[in-house]
Amino acid sequence: DLSRYTLVPYGLGRIEGVLSNVSQTAFVTANIRCLGHSLGYVDDPTVKLFMPWKVRLHSMLAFPRHYILGNVYDPSGTFGWVVARTNIIDSFVHKGLTMDGTTPSLIILGAGFDTRPYRLDLGPSTPVFEVDTAPTQRAKRQILKEHGIDTSGVTFVEMDFNGDETFVTSLEKHGFQQSNRAVIIWEGVIPYLQEQAVNATLEMVAGLAKGTILITTFVNEVPSSKEELSRVYGGRIILDKIAGLGEPSTFQMPKGKEEEFMQSFGFNVLAHLDADSMEQKYFRDLQDDTRVGGLYNIMALQVA
Repeated sequence: DLSRYTLVPYGLGRIEGVLSNVSQTAFVTANIRCLGHSLGYVDDPTVKLFMPWKVRLHSMLAFPRHYILGNVYDPSGTFGWVVARTNIIDSFVHKGLTMDGTTPSLIILGAGFDTRPYRLDLGPSTPVFEVDTAPTQRAKRQILKEHGIDTSGVTFVEMDFNGDETFVTSLEKHGFQQSNRAVIIWEGVIPYLQEQAVNATLEMVAGLAKGTILITTFVNEVPSSKEELSRVYGGRIILDKIAGLGEPSTFQMPKGKEEEFMQSFGFNVLAHLDADSMEQKYFRDLQDDTRVGGLYNIMALQVA
């Protein structure tokens, strides 16, 4: 009976041991990347290390895999969203690190089980900082150590994004220099923060060195009318599933105001992909009917 244990974060089983205190959204994202890797959508062989053995097995076997996709992820467009954004961010990171011949830092805010430092060619001299809450980060470090993954080029920074200390202060305590350009990944974090924390973080990033790149993801507000909501793939299901993980979305952005909002902090918008443009680029052009949840967005911004 797959429904008893297939996907832990949706109440279909239990996480025990080192993973028991990990952010459930971090686990879900990693689970989707594990599925995406087994299906050839993303190149992420490292992410399986963070999965309990039953989840790893189900990502490899056809029937459990289709059960998970068809009954859990596809109705909200979450699978398409995660695999598309993984590839998009990989591309943006490569461009950001190589755009002007300098060696910027790579900073991953809310790193969760992000594996980019261990699977991408970042160059031997790129300083890498992973920032996240203590429970998730400690679990991640323990698992990487148990599997012999080299983390010597990564500086781990523990912090609470809704706390008093800023991420810049935390980074500076670990050797980060504000005068140097950075590439910052802020993936899957904004929806879970209060507006004040979102604004404060954007203000801090906008105050970093000129040319710094911020790659971030967010969700739009749910349309107020039933007619508008019916045109949004996944619609209310997206936010309901997020809330079901015990980490409800607390910040959504009005549709059509996203770029104006980011520009108000002084950023140049390099790229903005909404659900439709992601579907077109990564699925429809390849004759794939995978859907992306209609509330999802990704942006690449540059400090002017």
